[in-house]
Amino acid sequence: EQARFLLTAAPAIALLLVCGWQAWVPLRLAPALRVALLPALFLVALWPLPTLRDAYAQPPQTPEITPMRHVHAQFAGGMQLVGYALPQGAALHPGGTLPLTLYFTTNQPITASYTLFIHLVDSEDRLLYQIDGVPFAGRHPPRQWQPGQVFADTYELSINARPRADQIQ
Repeated sequence: EQARFLLTAAPAIALLLVCGWQAWVPLRLAPALRVALLPALFLVALWPLPTLRDAYAQPPQTPEITPMRHVHAQFAGGMQLVGYALPQGAALHPGGTLPLTLYFTTNQPITASYTLFIHLVDSEDRLLYQIDGVPFAGRHPPRQWQPGQVFADTYELSINARPRADQIQ
C-alpha cells in the first residue's frame, strides 16, 4: 500500500544519476551536455505527474446515494456499508460478469488499516469469485475516509463455468 510513495522520488534519483554520469564526459563537452539535459530532465520529471494525480485521486463522492438495497452494516473501526446496487439484477451466469456497487461511509475517523474482501460462493460453498484488498482499487484505504462522506466502489464479478456436483458423472 505504501510503495506508491517511491514514485515521487524517481525524478530526483534520475537527476542525481545523470549528474554522476556526466563525470565521464570530457570537460569541454560538459556545458553543452548540461544545456541539453536540463530541459530533457525537466520533462522527464513532469512525465509521471498525471499518473500520480490519478493514483492519489480520491474516489468521487456520491451526493445522492441511491443504492438498490440498503444495508446499514456497521463494522469494527467505524466503517459502514450503507447499501449496494446490482444494476443488471442478481443473476450471474458462468462466463458472464455482474457489476456490483458498494456504498461506504464512516461516522468517525478511522485510524487503523483495514481491507475489504468479497467472496462469492455457490450453493455448495465452493468459492466462485474472490477479491481481497483496499477499497477503490487500493487507492482509498479506510484511514482516508472522511466522516459523513459516502463513496461508491464498483466491482465486476465474474465466474468461470464449473459443473455442479450433480452434473459430474
